[in-house]
Amino acid sequence: VVTANEDMVVEDARRHLLLSANPATIEMGVVAYAGVPLRAEPNEAIGSFCAVDMKPRRWDARELRALHDVADVAHGLTVLRQAERLPLTSDEFCVMTGVGGRAVEAAMRLHEAGKTRLETSEQHALVALASDLGRQLARASERSTGRRT
Repeated sequence: VVTANEDMVVEDARRHLLLSANPATIEMGVVAYAGVPLRAEPNEAIGSFCAVDMKPRRWDARELRALHDVADVAHGLTVLRQAERLPLTSDEFCVMTGVGGRAVEAAMRLHEAGKTRLETSEQHALVALASDLGRQLARASERSTGRRT
């Protein structure tokens, strides 16, 4: 993911040229893998954010979008961390912390619900939380860097 600076989606790592000999595949039993680049700059991958499964699986577009969303949040947090001054007012920080906490809770619910279908209303609520967090991070990032992200 980092070397190619692009997504890597594998249904069965045991049959994949690069991943079949990887210690995670052999020792930990990772079978399915989906990874997206974590970027410091638009064209500079500094790591990856991934999801794994212990059985073969096809990753759907919703799951891959969620990985990209988390990578975008990580990028926003990196930008905030690199800012020389506190980019948020106390009230903004409290709001963003609350949204972040709800996003973590939502991710935990998604993980727990992996074997069941989510109700449409819960899907909409999770999308709204993620979107709200992304918007707040983008605004904070814009304020801290003085430019649009």
